[in-house]
Formats: sequence, structure tokens, C-alpha cells
Amino acid sequence: MTLLGDGKLESVTTETLGGFLEGTRLFGRVWTEGPIVVGRYTRARMPNGEELDVCLSLSLEGDGLPKLPGSKPGAALVQANDGATFQWD
Repeated sequence: MTLLGDGKLESVTTETLGGFLEGTRLFGRVWTEGPIVVGRYTRARMPNGEELDVCLSLSLEGDGLPKLPGSKPGAALVQANDGATFQWD
């Protein structure tokens, strides 16, 4: 379980995903105030150091991430490795 608040978001891929190798760092922003957690990534840093502008949405089945029981506005509990998929824009 992971606690997320509104603000900067940094994630690391744990497997090769599209053109991103395992270990790629993704940077963006997360919003937790609504009924679901919404994340948007705008930059990627590949394991070789190359940086790319990206537009990726963090979501599980296309609708953001579900909040777990015990979540509060601005403090959302989510599964740490929820198997989230990226919706390419």
C-alpha cells in the first residue's frame, strides 16, 4: 500500500513497456482529490540517461487508480504495484 498526495509524481518501470526499458524513470503530477487517483507523466529518463518529453496517463482499466479504504481528500491510499497500465495519448 502507498499513500499519495497531490503533487509531483515519480515512478520507475519494472518491465519493458513500449519503447521504455525496465528502469525508465517517469516524472509527472498526481491528483488525489476526486473519486479516483489521476496521474499524468510528462517526462521520461531512460536507463542510459536519455530524456524524452512524454504524455502518459497512469490508469488501471482506463479510469485512473482506485482509492483503497481509508483514503482521505489529498491523501489517497493505492496499491504500490497495482499493475497499472499506461494509456497512450
